[in-house]
Amino acid sequence: MKYSVYLRPFIISDTEKINKWRNDEEIQRLTCGRFRYVSLEIEKNWVLSKMTNNTSEEYFAICLNDGSYELIGYFSIRDIDHYNRKCHFAGIVLDKEFQEGFYMIDANLLAMKYAFIHLGMNRITGRCLEEHKVSRVMLEMMGYKLEGIEKDSIYKYHTYHNVCNYALLYSDYIHMVNNGEYMLSKISKR
Repeated sequence: MKYSVYLRPFIISDTEKINKWRNDEEIQRLTCGRFRYVSLEIEKNWVLSKMTNNTSEEYFAICLNDGSYELIGYFSIRDIDHYNRKCHFAGIVLDKEFQEGFYMIDANLLAMKYAFIHLGMNRITGRCLEEHKVSRVMLEMMGYKLEGIEKDSIYKYHTYHNVCNYALLYSDYIHMVNNGEYMLSKISKR
């Protein structure tokens, strides 16, 4: 299967784009994290730390797989617990220009493959704000099951927001892979 994107570790030259996205209120509005402006110098130190500290979390650049290799976003897998074989998929940040189309789907598919196949995880959790309909649909399309809703869990922009907690098990992932459920034609019909 050819994906529209590929994943790679962060490199220091990613700092400026990552800084642009992390300082963009519109992009950050529907994330579970709080918004704050970050200087380029602090961002550089943050990117360096993510490049070298990868025992319990791993960050990945999302790049176009069209020959341009353009950086269009990033995501992380956090709380990696090798003993219990579980981790948390912290979501995807994509440049506004690439939020439409199959980039998000392909990045999700590659993230799940990495966590289940390469890291050997049995369970991946994910969460999103209840009002973030795109994230909820995406998680459910990928096979994640809603496990609960945390009421008034995130305080952001002068109001409390509910958070939806999802999980995907390796057995469900493999079942969907074996049945061709992750083929783009089937995903786009859901």
